[in-house]
Amino acid sequence: MKKALLLAFVFAVCLWGTAAARTDVHRELDEKLLLLRHGTSYQKIGVLEYLAGMRDKEVFAKRRIREVVFGVLRSSSQPPRVRAAAAEAVRKLVEARMITSYSTCEALPPLLGDETLNLLVRAACVRALGAYMRVFPNETRNQIYIKKIRDLLNLPTTRNALKVEALKTLCDLGDEAAQSALKIALANPDLVDMAVASLRELLRGGGNITDVVIAIRLLAIFTDSSIAVPTRVKAGECLCFLVQNGLKGNYALEDVTALLSDRKTDARLIPVACRILFTINNRRSLMPIVERLDDEELDEPVRIVMVEILADFLNGLKVSADTQRAVNNALSFFARVLRKKDEKDASRYKYGAAFRRVCAYAAGMVAPGFNRKGAVLILISALEDPDEGVASTALEGLIAITNQNFGRKPEAWRKWFEKYAATIH
Repeated sequence: MKKALLLAFVFAVCLWGTAAARTDVHRELDEKLLLLRHGTSYQKIGVLEYLAGMRDKEVFAKRRIREVVFGVLRSSSQPPRVRAAAAEAVRKLVEARMITSYSTCEALPPLLGDETLNLLVRAACVRALGAYMRVFPNETRNQIYIKKIRDLLNLPTTRNALKVEALKTLCDLGDEAAQSALKIALANPDLVDMAVASLRELLRGGGNITDVVIAIRLLAIFTDSSIAVPTRVKAGECLCFLVQNGLKGNYALEDVTALLSDRKTDARLIPVACRILFTINNRRSLMPIVERLDDEELDEPVRIVMVEILADFLNGLKVSADTQRAVNNALSFFARVLRKKDEKDASRYKYGAAFRRVCAYAAGMVAPGFNRKGAVLILISALEDPDEGVASTALEGLIAITNQNFGRKPEAWRKWFEKYAATIH
């Protein structure tokens, strides 16, 4: 009996506590809604942020919070930043599944297309509409709304803020919407920076692009000197990613090889240019890479990346007069890097250990049919390098080419070479 009375008492206390807490919530909400009606614009924005964070569905429905927020959004008497905050609240409430009716989004498209409305409000409406389409992906009207947002990309430069928001929203809606938007944005000087950045994020997140027009526009962006270098670098990286993932097309690479050969080209573009030439697999582009390696004005880290790419080039190369000449030139360069000493101190190498090591690696990647005998002689000499990494890399290359292993003993390798050089192909 006592136990039953105790349980009843605990239950009553819990009910009282819940009722008291709910009373406090309503009292706080009353104060917030009063501020929303009579407060300053700054206070109203704070209230809208509070409402956007509500997660009590019972209170949300009972106090008709959805209607309150949409009322502020529709009100032409409210300042633009307050209306924009209301649209942002709609977005957050949709994403949190507090707003569960798709039909409520019908209030947004008229505002989206209202030329008299402040761009801040229209941009926030774009984001909110995007949230509806992500949460309700199977609604048939989504295609109509996607087109409405895509049309914003054709607005004049004076509407750039709205165009940027439209692009970001479309790229968040999946591959199909993103692809159609990017085709437009990559050709638009106002949007090219944002378009390349958005595409990069899309690809990082596993997005799939199947339209070769996008790849061709990326190539044009990479070679366009009027565009900022960081954007050009990202465009080149995106292009390589797309081609590596099977996007085929007819790519004109003359501008890339010209850029690579131009000694005035920004050094940040050089490794990307080399990667593009290798990825698109244009073997005629091998010589421009080799020739640019001689540029002592380039920092060693840049040249290291170039040699890394060149090593992959050498591994699968087909024999021709041009490729033979390119490989021989490359081997001469590797030998110079691996052997040249500092002019002021003959006990020191001119080039750093990391540079020497990657050259040893590349020498060991020369394909059959090319001057592998020359590569072997270079690698035997590199076994004497005092750097452990260079010497061990040279040994790996020798084993890969000859199928022999005499350890890091140059004399043993030289004796073998004198007797069996003819077996190296």
